[in-house]
Amino acid sequence: NGGIRFIENKGQVADANGNSRPDIKFKAETNNTGIYLRNTGISYVLYSPKDAPSEDDTTDFHSIPTMLTRDDMDFAGANVYTHTEKNKESAGSYNYYLAHCPTGVTGVKAYYEVIQKNIYNNIDVYYYGGAQGSLKYDIVVKPGGNPNEIALEFNGANEIKSENGQI
Repeated sequence: NGGIRFIENKGQVADANGNSRPDIKFKAETNNTGIYLRNTGISYVLYSPKDAPSEDDTTDFHSIPTMLTRDDMDFAGANVYTHTEKNKESAGSYNYYLAHCPTGVTGVKAYYEVIQKNIYNNIDVYYYGGAQGSLKYDIVVKPGGNPNEIALEFNGANEIKSENGQI
């Protein structure tokens, strides 16, 4: 299963200002990276721990992440209203009590595989974990689908490189 668990957003995901983000369907974390699955793409948020405290400082700054960058990959021209299939449920659940949801969001499930159905007509995207906690996804063109409709748009990245067929 690659170790990545996609936690369903039941109202617990918010932006840095505490605003709810219903457009985010699932969240995963791996290797100092937050992965946010949206209806029309993926957002990657890269984090780094804050600077180490001085010897006389008692604050534990190591546990406070700092956002370094956010990069979005969008499926340009994708269907906005897609159906998501959740597979391979992980054991247990999560409970959240946050400022924007003080009464709690409880019993939130996580999954090892998420399938976004019909991102384009008859084209699905399978999200799952790969080696060393990496995110993998397969774009599956079913009969009647047109692979020429698939268009990836990148925002936030300074440059895009392709090595051995991988972006």
